[in-house]
Formats: sequence, structure tokens, C-alpha cells
Amino acid sequence: MKAFVEIEAGSRKKNRYDERTLKLKESFMGRKEYPYAYGFILGTETEKEDALDCYFITDQKLKEGDILDCSLVGVLEFFEDGEKDYKFLVAAPGENLVLDETLRRELRGELEAFLTEVFKLFPEVKIRVGDLLGKREAEELIRTRIPKV
Repeated sequence: MKAFVEIEAGSRKKNRYDERTLKLKESFMGRKEYPYAYGFILGTETEKEDALDCYFITDQKLKEGDILDCSLVGVLEFFEDGEKDYKFLVAAPGENLVLDETLRRELRGELEAFLTEVFKLFPEVKIRVGDLLGKREAEELIRTRIPKV
């Protein structure tokens, strides 16, 4: 599956791209540096919903605007004001990342701390971080969104 990099790891600059044209719509500074590059899975947007968000779990230096052929690793359950807003985890090309229990705990804790800090800018939004699910669950969630996957 192909994914688009909106924000580089280590950046506080939050970019928003048009998910169909891939043109930059806006940028602003956030509260905290992104622990991993962040973007979205191409082709998962619908008329009613944005494309599926993803974190690129890699040490590779990914650049804003990169399009990569990634593999699914897992998915973080995330809720904004009670609505599901899953955050998919993907591995960069050539990497075979396996989500064992130790890595699952570490990633969930790191992403929960990051998201909690980011959403301090929006105190009116109530967030909750759920479980970090594995590859099979991530594939099924994408399949229900995009039946041809």
C-alpha cells in the first residue's frame, strides 16, 4: 500500500495536504515534535471521510511529500470526542517490523504521550487512546473501508 508523508519525524510543523491532489493546504506549529513521520494511506479517502492516518515506524529519514510503498504493522485505537480516528502504523520499504508485546507497549506509550500533549492545544476535544492492535486487525479495518484491499 502507498502512503504519503505529511510531516517529518522530529518536526513541530503540522502540515495539511489535500488528500486527492497532494497539494499543501496549510501549515502551523504544534506543541511537540512528531516522534515518527506522519501521513496518510493513499486511496483510503471517501466522500464522507478523510484518508486513514498513519505513522511511519522507521529510523529512516523520510521527507515531507514522499510517497512510499509501505507495509502495515498495526493500528492504534484513538478516539476524538467519542469518534474513532484510528492511527495506522506502517513500516518503510524494505523493513520487516514485527509488533511483539514489548514494542507494542513502547509504541502505545510513546504515541499516547505525544497525542495527549498535542491535544492540549484543543482542550474542548476529549481524547482517549485505546489498544494498539496488530497487523491482522489493521488489515481488516482497511478492508472494511476499502473492499478491494
